[in-house]
Amino acid sequence: MENKIEIHNMNLHYGDFHALHDINLDIKENEITAFIGPSGCGKSTLLRSLNRMNDLVENCRILHFGSVSLTDEPSRSATLETVRLARSLGKTISYDPNYRPFLWPDTDEAVRWMKEGLSLADIVKMSEEELFLLTGSQEPEEGTKELAREGKALILVSLGAKGAFYRRGDTCGLLPTAAWQNWSFLLWRPFRRRSWKKSSPMAMPPVPSPPPERVLFPLFLQKKRSSDAAERFPFFVEMGTPIS
Repeated sequence: MENKIEIHNMNLHYGDFHALHDINLDIKENEITAFIGPSGCGKSTLLRSLNRMNDLVENCRILHFGSVSLTDEPSRSATLETVRLARSLGKTISYDPNYRPFLWPDTDEAVRWMKEGLSLADIVKMSEEELFLLTGSQEPEEGTKELAREGKALILVSLGAKGAFYRRGDTCGLLPTAAWQNWSFLLWRPFRRRSWKKSSPMAMPPVPSPPPERVLFPLFLQKKRSSDAAERFPFFVEMGTPIS
């Protein structure tokens, strides 16, 4: 049977790390080929080399990930290998531990792998609970100070209704929850392919203070009359004006 893909003496490095060693492999046409091996052996690295997913990493500026994909294999090794590749290429790494107890076998396992993700990040956004799990401190000022010593460029801790605590080096402080003036913005939905329908304005509830000068709201567009009804497109509106 004819070979669909042939690999000869393939080697791949992430900086100084030699990830793939002298790979030789023939993949036959119309046959199922499985890559099986322990975590970190290079399965995902080889697959991304074949489907050129690494091109997406090379072309990005910031790579963001969370710990949900670290809860089990094979997504765990695929995620970590991708993040390590991005770091080796000088990309900025953003991380949200996003602790979900029901996805982990136990807390110790969760902390172990959430710390592994944390060790690779430049920017970290976390909750008070996650700060305690990963630093042992319940005080945002102390916990973020420890993370800054480990080299994190920016740390954000969400505090619910109180707002968020931030730290960038020695600079830190509390950002209170924003309040919004009564104002409206528009949601835009695809009516049909290449035709767009504007929905009715949605008014924000009246509150004491005006909105910040520049605010971006992440929204989603859902494509109608498409073969994939769940296909979604992110976009933003800025102070009532759709922007791309």
